Parts: sequence; structure tokens; C-alpha cells
Amino acid sequence: MEHGFDACVFTPVDTPSLTSTDLQTLIDAFANHRDQVVCAVSQQTPDHPEPLIAIYPVTLFDVIDRSIDEEQYSPRRLLRSLSIITIPLSAESCRNINTPSDLDSHSPQP
Repeated sequence: MEHGFDACVFTPVDTPSLTSTDLQTLIDAFANHRDQVVCAVSQQTPDHPEPLIAIYPVTLFDVIDRSIDEEQYSPRRLLRSLSIITIPLSAESCRNINTPSDLDSHSPQP
């Protein structure tokens, strides 16, 4: 356990429909799978893990550091080398807002 923490939660800034309930779902899954990356997947694309909507155990920080040192910056590539559990979330929760038109078509959840 590094600095008293078991894990680090990653969330991207461009997923405005990701809710606290979604994050709690990931946290609950991590409680039962503390040695694995708990990674969201969209229900529309269940074979496409979202590496930036995930919980990474601190025990993997050395692996992450090594990947960065080797200039391997792709989080998706890193995930392929790790033990992960995927948690389905709604497509809207996982939706990235990358362009003005994406933002225009975004409907905030109540």
C-alpha cells in the first residue's frame, strides 16, 4: 500500500455523463478484485475497455512507471498486459465529448 492508499481512480475530463453512481459501481467491484484493474466498458462496446475510466491498484504503479520510462504511453496497450475485470456502464456514461458538435449533441443527465 503506497502512502496509505490501495488504488488510484482515473477519470477523464471529457466524460461529463460519468456519474458518482458509475464510480461507486467501479469502487464496489474493486473491493472484490483488489489485485486487478477494474475498468469500465460501454454496454455498446463490451470488448473495448476504457483505460481512463478505471481503478488501478497501487501494486501496479511500478509496471505503469516502467511503461512510461520505455515511452510506451498507450493506456490501452498497457491494459492488454495486465489482469483486468471489466464493468459495464451505459454508453452515455462512457461517451467522450471531443468537439463542439459533440458538446452540442450532449444531453446532461438529470
